[in-house]
Formats: sequence, C-alpha cells, structure tokens
Amino acid sequence: MFQTSVGIDVRQDKFNVVALKTTINRILPVAHTTFSFDRRLSADDKVRIIADVVGQFIRQHHMMAADFFVAVPREHVIIREIRLPLSVKENLRTTLTYEMSKYIPLQVGDIYFDFQIVEESRQENTLRILLFAARKRDIDVYLNLAAHLGQKLSGIEIQATALGAFLTMYPQSTGNPRCGVIRSETIGGELCLYNGGLLEFSQWIETSTSDGDLAAHLLAAVQALQGRRNGDVRWLYCGIEQANAVPAPFKESAPLNIVPVDVAPAALPDPDWAPAYALAARGLRKFTAGINLLPPELKKKPNRRAYYMMLALIILSLVLLASWGAGHLIRHRMATAQLDSELQHLRPQVAEVEELISGNSRMEKQIARITALQKTRMSVLLALEELSSLIPATAWLEHLAFQTDGVRITGYADSAGDLVTILEASPLFKDVVFLSAITRSRDGKERFLIGMGFEKPKSGTGKSE
Repeated sequence: MFQTSVGIDVRQDKFNVVALKTTINRILPVAHTTFSFDRRLSADDKVRIIADVVGQFIRQHHMMAADFFVAVPREHVIIREIRLPLSVKENLRTTLTYEMSKYIPLQVGDIYFDFQIVEESRQENTLRILLFAARKRDIDVYLNLAAHLGQKLSGIEIQATALGAFLTMYPQSTGNPRCGVIRSETIGGELCLYNGGLLEFSQWIETSTSDGDLAAHLLAAVQALQGRRNGDVRWLYCGIEQANAVPAPFKESAPLNIVPVDVAPAALPDPDWAPAYALAARGLRKFTAGINLLPPELKKKPNRRAYYMMLALIILSLVLLASWGAGHLIRHRMATAQLDSELQHLRPQVAEVEELISGNSRMEKQIARITALQKTRMSVLLALEELSSLIPATAWLEHLAFQTDGVRITGYADSAGDLVTILEASPLFKDVVFLSAITRSRDGKERFLIGMGFEKPKSGTGKSE
C-alpha cells in the first residue's frame, strides 16, 4: 500500500515518463511527461538529460522512495526464438550460459541476457524459449542513470515486453487471447505477437524512409507473418500518432482490421504511453511474465523500512485493541453484576410474567390443535366424497391413510395408470404420484399405492360443508 513507481520508456529521440501510486486497493496515476532530444546525441548525454528531467519530475510531484523501471531502445536488444529439451528446464539459465554462442554472436561475458518460456510441449519433450540479450556497454549506460537518481534501478527491459504487461492489465475486447501489435517509432517499427500478454514473437524493422514508407514496410511484414502463422490473430496498433490515430495504409488493409490499443481504462492520452505505464506498474503488482536484463546484484533490493513500520503499527494496534478489550470486559462484568442485583429484586414479578406467558402458550397450542382438527375433518370429508365419485367400478380401495397435507390410497384396478389420470383431473387433489411399483394379482388386477396432496379449497363453496 501507498507505494510509488516510475516507468521510463527510452527511445532514440525521446522518452516517456509515467508515475503510478497505490492506495489500499487501486493503482492510480500520479503524472506523466515526455521529452524529445536529438537522436545524434551520445548515449551518456541522453542519460544525463533523462536524469535531469526525471529528477525534476520527482521533486515537482513530491515522490519519495520510488522504484524505477526502464525500457531501452528495441534496437539494442537481440531476440532469438530457440528450442531446448524439456529436461533442462530446472537449470535453464546455466544451460543458456554455456550454449550462448550458438544463438548470440557475442561473448557471454560481454552481454546481459534473460529469457522467458513461451511454450512447453510434453509430446515433443521440448521448450520454446525467447532469448533476450544486449551488450553490456549498451545497458551500463543506464546504470549511470541510477547513479544520477541516487538509487539502483529495479528493472530494464524493452517496450515489447512492457506492452505485454499492459495487455495483461487491460485485455483488449476480444475472446481470442492471441493478438498482434504493430509499434511504430520515428526510426523504425516492431511487430509483436502475444498470447495472453506473453510475448511470443518480435521483429524489429529499421528504416530511414518516410513514415508512409515505414507503414508500408510494416504492413508487408504483417501480411507475411500472417501467412506463416496458423490461427486468427487480431492486430492492434501502438504508435506515435496522437488521438489514437491509425496510419492510412493500416486503415486500408480491410482484411486485417487494425485498430489502436485501447488505453482508455488506464486514462492515457494515446497508446504510445502504454509501455511506460506498464513499466511503472511493474513496481506495484506482480506479473506472471516479464524479463529483466539487469543481473541480480545490480537490481534495487526491496526497501524493508515500510514493512517494519507497518509491522510496528500492527503490533501497536493489537496492544491497543487488547487494552480496549480488557477494559470493555471489566465494564461488562461490573454491569452484569449490577443487573444480577436488580434481577433478584424483580424475580417475583418475573415469575408471575413467566406463568402468564406459559398459560398463553398452552392456549395457543389448544387453539392450533382445534384449528388443525377442523381443517383435517373438512379435508377427510371432502376427500372421501371426491374419491367415492371418481374411483370407477372396476377399481376398489383396500386402505386409506389421511395426513394433514394429503392422502395415500392402496387398492386394485384394471388400469392403475388411468386411475392416476382421473385423480389428477380432480380440483381437490394435486401431485398425484405412484409411491411404489405397480404389481399384478393372480386375477389380473393391478395393485397400486398412490399418494396425493390436497388443493386448498375455495372459500364460499358448498362442497366445503
């Protein structure tokens, strides 16, 4: 409760910052800002600008002890889809460390890497894995950002995985958990496939052409990917355009029906803010999927101060509650003793009242028995009269058992089923059912046991007399 987290989405020519905080049961936005810079600046210069802007942003909004999550430019990270035997799952990181040269054209000592399991196939006994790797020199630049901010970063990832977390928080309106997202920036774009928010595929397309040509390149890649993938994929757009606009080439691709990512539930102005929002949410809730290119020793450790303060407050509350409970118990016992004393004086009057109540109870029971006898007598007379008129000459009764809510009859008939039909047609009886199986006597008669309830007689009828 009452934590603050900041997401910093860094691109080549700008960065977006979103701050979120938690209340007792909600995640609320604090503020967001964006800043553009010359993409030709060095990485160190960009980090200094980011640190200055974020530092001012934190001071302006009076945020303390915030967690910082950063998304680095997509072109800094290599993504490979690999398959490994299922048996290596328990020691997957160690296995990847030894076999890294097969997948990444860099020395394992020169990179930071992470992975996520996309699929486990028991039939094929394989794991499908997305491997994420980045040069240490590209990531170490952002460790300087931590130095400027005065604390370690909590995580570093890419926009694609952050966007997957956003789709987990705010699923798009579709029954299919699989969806594709087209991301566009000023220098390139990315195609991403997700399954329930888990990133399954990522392709970065970098181009120096105009935005229109970039959109055409992305659309061609989408169509090619659509042809290679089985199953229906709903495509969403997340770009730099304002007001959730979708570029014309995507609007004209009617079969794909590309629509913008819905960011209205997060109260964001346009989809381009979604990665920064999800980055900030990393510090406030747990996600089942996600990567972190920071090694464990460089991550910010959870601040336990708030936990210990909360524990102390809980203990203090329990002590105060126990003190209040003890005082309340003492007051209760004193009040009880006083009431017992008063009751001793009132006991004779209480005995008289109890005797009157007991007499009233006996009278009520007698009245109830008389009323029940009257109703039962009336029901018996009506039932006998109705049975006499309904039972045909080919059937006779051997036994009748009357109850307050119905009657049971036992006897013989040529056709017991016809007898049930006749009784069901009577306005006096209801719920006519066989209570046992029909048996046949030696002379061919069907022996039956039928139960039925009484319909409530209508008032004012002569039959009730």
